[in-house]
Amino acid sequence: MTPPNGWRRWLPWLRWGVALAILAVLLARIEPGKVLDQLRLAPWWAMVLPSVLMFGNTVLHSARLWLLLREVPWPRVLRISLLGNFFGILLPSGGGEAVKVLALGRSTPGLGYEQAAAALLATRVLDLVPWAAFLVWAAVGVLPERLPAFAGLAAAGAGALTCGILVSVAALHWGPAGLQRLPVRVARWFAPLARLRANAAPLWVSLVLAFPFAFVNIAVVWAIGRAYGIPLPLPDAMGAIPAMDLVIVLPITISGVGVREGMFVHVLGAWGVAEPLALAIAFWRWSGEIGRAAVGGILFALGDRRENVTPTPRAGG
Repeated sequence: MTPPNGWRRWLPWLRWGVALAILAVLLARIEPGKVLDQLRLAPWWAMVLPSVLMFGNTVLHSARLWLLLREVPWPRVLRISLLGNFFGILLPSGGGEAVKVLALGRSTPGLGYEQAAAALLATRVLDLVPWAAFLVWAAVGVLPERLPAFAGLAAAGAGALTCGILVSVAALHWGPAGLQRLPVRVARWFAPLARLRANAAPLWVSLVLAFPFAFVNIAVVWAIGRAYGIPLPLPDAMGAIPAMDLVIVLPITISGVGVREGMFVHVLGAWGVAEPLALAIAFWRWSGEIGRAAVGGILFALGDRRENVTPTPRAGG
C-alpha cells in the first residue's frame, strides 16, 4: 500500500486547526456566558426535537437505500446507516459513507462493495434534486433582499448540483457509455451508478422520498428558531438553511465544526438574530446529529461480526 502524501497525512489536523481558529474568532467577539444563557432558555422540547427528527431522517434514508438493495434486510440497513452516522461525526467528510459501503459489502453475501457503493451514491444523487430546488428558491426568492452576495453562491450551487444530476442520469440511463466523453476524474466519481442493479420504480420512489428527507433538515432549524421566537418564516427558512448547508458540507473542517457556527451567525443575523442566540441554535442543531450518532455508537459497541468496519490488512502491507 502506497503511503499517503505528506500534506494528505496532515489534512485532518489542518481541518481541526481551521475549526478551532474559527471558533476562537467567534468566541472572541461573542461572550460565551451569553451563549450559555441562551442555551438554558431553550424549552425542553427544543433540546429533544433535533435528535428525534434527525433519527427519523436516518430511518427515512435507510428506507430509500433499502429500496435499491432489496437483498439486504431492512433492520440491517438501518443499523448500518446508524453506524455511518456515528463514524461520520468522527471522520473527515465522506468517512461515514465509506463505513456504510464497507459494512454493507461485508455483511451481505453476494452484494459486494460495488453494488453497495452504487446504491448509496444513487441515493445521495437523488438528494441533490430537492436541494437544488431549494437553492434556486434561495437565490431568487429569499436571499436577494437579505443577503444579496450570498444569493450568487446559492445560484452557483444550484447550477453545480444540476450538473451532477445530469451526469448521474447519463450514467444510470446509458451505463458506462454515457460517461466515456467526460473527463476521467469526473467519470470515476460517477462510475458506480453505471453498474447499479435497480429498476426505475425504486429510483422514482426514492426520489419522491428525498423531498421530505431534505425538508426535515430545514424543519429542525426552523423549529428551534420557533422555540426562541425568532422572526424566520418557514418560506425564508426553506431558502436560507439549504444555502447555509451548501457551505457547511464543504470539506473545510471535520464535521463542519466552526463553519456551521460561523454560517449560523452570519445568515441568521440577516433576520435580526443576535449572535449568542445564533450560536445556541447552531449548537442545538448539531446536538441532533450527535444524538443519532450516539445510537450508532451504542450499536457499534454492541458489535456484529458481519458488519466489521475495521480495515483488514492485506498481504504485502
